[in-house]
Amino acid sequence: MSDTPSAVNVPFDQINALLGQVAQLKSQGRGASIITLDSLGLMSPEFSSQQFFPAPTQFGADQGLTADELGYLIWFYRNRMVPILTYRDVYDFQRTFGALVQAAMQAKASFSGATIGSSLFVREIRPETAYANGGTAVHNWQSTSVTAGWNAPFFTINLNESSSTADINTANNVAALVLGLAELDGKGNVVAHRWIDQQGNGQGVDQTTEAQLSASAGLIPGIRAYYLDKNQTWKVDINFQSAGTYSVAVIGAEFVTPAIWNSE
Repeated sequence: MSDTPSAVNVPFDQINALLGQVAQLKSQGRGASIITLDSLGLMSPEFSSQQFFPAPTQFGADQGLTADELGYLIWFYRNRMVPILTYRDVYDFQRTFGALVQAAMQAKASFSGATIGSSLFVREIRPETAYANGGTAVHNWQSTSVTAGWNAPFFTINLNESSSTADINTANNVAALVLGLAELDGKGNVVAHRWIDQQGNGQGVDQTTEAQLSASAGLIPGIRAYYLDKNQTWKVDINFQSAGTYSVAVIGAEFVTPAIWNSE
């Protein structure tokens, strides 16, 4: 099956092949065994961390995940991320699944001793996380104060927020993988955006012409995926065509501890 982006052409054969390898290991009683990406055929250039993240990662090239952890990630990817990525006909298995696996290894290294799926859970990025900066919980993606031109920053994603409000207590509790942005209202008003890392370095302006095409307004994939490590603060500037009320979401995954996993 081809990897050509299409809502009806998702490479489930590749996903199922990985699930089959994981199931075989678990049937052999090796669910807790560390398996490397190389042994799964995931060390091709398309799966290199340098294809996703702008800075070197913390883990060694030979570090892997257990079969149990990889199985958890595959099911999350298949059941939660694939529907979102195919909704607007934007799909790339190597890029998106590869980034998820690399980010999971990075998070596992950052949360030393954590186990993906039991002491470090994976879920979609919540507005509570994106808006945690400042200590006020926001439970939806709608923004009513958008001005024409650059809104800098539009998001300040503070993963070092200490709060008595559980769902925004991100310090030592959250790391995130950003695959892109999405205009949930489909108004096609995002002209461009730029991510800014923990050190204040701009990651390049992304012109988002595709978001203004009426037939495909919606998902805005970035040039690369970004890994936001625990206790870091990243920002994104967004240029809007006109002022108004818009719903722009951050698309990706967040890795969270049990302390924040069940918070509402």
